[in-house]
Amino acid sequence: MDQIRRIRRLATLSLLPPLLLGAILSCKAGSHLVERLTGQTPTAQINRYLNTIRDGDRQAALSLWAEPDKANVPLGQRRESVTDELLSWGPGMRHRITHITWWSTCCEPGVIDEPDEAGGAHVQVTVESNNRPPQVYEFYLRVPGGYWGSAAGSPPRQWQIVDVHPKDQEPLAWPWARR
Repeated sequence: MDQIRRIRRLATLSLLPPLLLGAILSCKAGSHLVERLTGQTPTAQINRYLNTIRDGDRQAALSLWAEPDKANVPLGQRRESVTDELLSWGPGMRHRITHITWWSTCCEPGVIDEPDEAGGAHVQVTVESNNRPPQVYEFYLRVPGGYWGSAAGSPPRQWQIVDVHPKDQEPLAWPWARR
């Protein structure tokens, strides 16, 4: 009889972590904690891309920027040319994120004030080094397939860089942000 109780107790205890994890993941705060812990935030993705560039690893940097459809030749060319341009800054390159605009991708795309509901982010980043004047680059990140936020239970997001360009150029992968 004691052995049966021990087995039941172990079974109950072994179910506890998945149940607690499920409860955490089902709420908005838990989902965003998971995003931070796994490095799935827009700022983490940008930092990863630019740190890889600073390390001089072109292929790794390109792999962090979502490969565009074959039909979008200009975006494919931009992906390579901007990566090469940033590589030319060398190992002394520094960057800082200066502004984030959050976008809803649910229903009607548009600017929103609530980052927890965002499926898109437009991020301005200043790149600088000792031998060049600072330059602002604009990064566009999206959650593939869109993000429905609390309407879908606020699941953890996987952010992807979809476009990067100097501030004086137009976005190619973000049709809603045309100036």
